Amino acid sequence: MSIIIPRKFSTKKSISMSYVTDIFRGMHLSLINLYIATFVMRFAAYTTIGLISYMLPYFERSFVIMFYSVSEIITVSYFGVRADTKGRKPVLIIAHLLTTLGIALFMILGAIQGKVETTDLIVILLVFFPLMGILGAGAASKVASTLTMIADESNIENRAQYMGFFDLATLGGFGAGLAAGHILGQSSVNLEVSFFISLVLVTISVVMVYFFVNETIDFSSAGDQEKQSSSGVLTRVLTVVKSNKDLQKILPVYIPIISLYGLIVAFAKELVDTQLETISFELVFVGGLIALTAGSSMLITGKMSDRSLIRRPFIIIGLICLAILIILLKYYESIEIPVFEGLYSIWPVVAILSFGFGSFPPAILAYLTDISKKDTRGTMFGVYSVIFGTGMIIGPFLGVAFTEFGILIGAEIWGIVLAVIFLVVIAIIGTVFLSERAQEDEAISSDNSLTND
Repeated sequence: MSIIIPRKFSTKKSISMSYVTDIFRGMHLSLINLYIATFVMRFAAYTTIGLISYMLPYFERSFVIMFYSVSEIITVSYFGVRADTKGRKPVLIIAHLLTTLGIALFMILGAIQGKVETTDLIVILLVFFPLMGILGAGAASKVASTLTMIADESNIENRAQYMGFFDLATLGGFGAGLAAGHILGQSSVNLEVSFFISLVLVTISVVMVYFFVNETIDFSSAGDQEKQSSSGVLTRVLTVVKSNKDLQKILPVYIPIISLYGLIVAFAKELVDTQLETISFELVFVGGLIALTAGSSMLITGKMSDRSLIRRPFIIIGLICLAILIILLKYYESIEIPVFEGLYSIWPVVAILSFGFGSFPPAILAYLTDISKKDTRGTMFGVYSVIFGTGMIIGPFLGVAFTEFGILIGAEIWGIVLAVIFLVVIAIIGTVFLSERAQEDEAISSDNSLTND
């Protein structure tokens, strides 16, 4: 276990407006376009997923949407390797095209829904599962390519900040897209028209990444590219994992972290399904508050992480705040108080916890970049995405299992509390033993500079 010795902050810089404006410094147009295209694509994809809620009953819908994560897990390693061997941009374009294809097919399905019994098991297996599989593959190739491109464009001074913008675009598209899907589903707009709106948006994102986003890797020679392409996907993944000791250390840490993340995402989807029927002031206020504070935190704490060259404290603080938020959500649900009314009554606490939660997504992704090498970065982010998808499945199932345990002992809330504590303790213990690779790399760089002088 290494000791954290953060850089000293300049008080003058820390409290001045230059600290805020510095967050946006150094970004070129290609990277900005990548962030915008990411938000638009995620918004369109999750609007589509929100609309699916109005095509299937709850039980069938849960399994269909789960296949989205399954498809992502199955395909992401392939796309990660291809990002290393064929280039980032080709995989990025494929991601947006796959999402476009999936949404277009759902639009056709929405148009014929009245003529086909969509609750029939055969239709679900032969139509909904493949279509969600296409969207899942689009998400897999999107994560593998976009994270790798952002990592390529970053350096030790700005990588958490850059990852913060990615998290903001991704989570913003997720939340806004789900909400838009449910609002459109409840409106008088025809289902196929709603899907068409998503299709137009994702088509715009295809144009953006094709014409306005640049490739970020340059193979030095055709021989190097041929050498990289010669090994199989599984062989390359195993080689990268085996050769990177830091990556091996984070595998048992990230699974409980993402399981916790999957738990709150499942709760969020449940709240959207049950509480968006009537849009109350409390819902808008609390939802906006969480989005504003968590989003600003991703940018501010990301910059703090870069300036101090530490990641672990931000990960741990974010985990603890996320855990408390989950417990609060289930607490108000258990005492039969509308969740958003309960959270509104303690909104300053919610704001603090949301800001704290926002510190860990950019720190996690920055740490992965710290321990990666450019020629295997896509493969590494592919491995990370497998963990992410696995956690997104394990988290909700673990929540259900512990909830049932809580019911057995006569207190449902204690089941969730135990699940959250179990995941957080494992994640924190593992995080403490991670090395601060950014600090170590800077120390080596400084030593080399002194030696050369």
